[in-house]
Amino acid sequence: MTTFRKTMAWGPCKKCGGSEFWLNYVCVQCQRDRDKLKNIESYQNFGVSLTTLRKRGSYRANVSHLLSVAKRRHRSDPSFIAVTHEYLVRVYEVQQGLCALSGVMMTWGSGQLENSTMTLDRIDPALGYIEGNVQFLCHLVNSSKRSMTNAQYIEFCRNIYERARIKDVPGHD
Repeated sequence: MTTFRKTMAWGPCKKCGGSEFWLNYVCVQCQRDRDKLKNIESYQNFGVSLTTLRKRGSYRANVSHLLSVAKRRHRSDPSFIAVTHEYLVRVYEVQQGLCALSGVMMTWGSGQLENSTMTLDRIDPALGYIEGNVQFLCHLVNSSKRSMTNAQYIEFCRNIYERARIKDVPGHD
């Protein structure tokens, strides 16, 4: 995976011309504005091409698609899904298009499942798709989370991180 080194210094912003602390030659405010539209570094870290960014389409349509997939998957128990499209759109907007656990900008619309593809997840898998128990995760996080709760998954990730810090782990530099 490619890592990106960010340049931080004082100087004029390349976008607005303001003289503030800048990151990659863009001031903090312009960086935030740009990240809201497309977080290219996050996409590239997950191997998403710029072509995919152009095919993204409407997040509202994708939320609708994810809800219909969940309803089809659980059609034998319709009470398992008690969220509305409007509620899921609000959840997406609160998350600002970012994966709830990793913070990676999520994508959709490419027709293929990619690491950053937006998926619908239950925070506690024992409960249904009910208000307060749903979140959007990127495919990579959701597929590795499987049937764990958020707390279990975060603890699992901590264990991986701690294990990787030990010097005698094969492949550790």
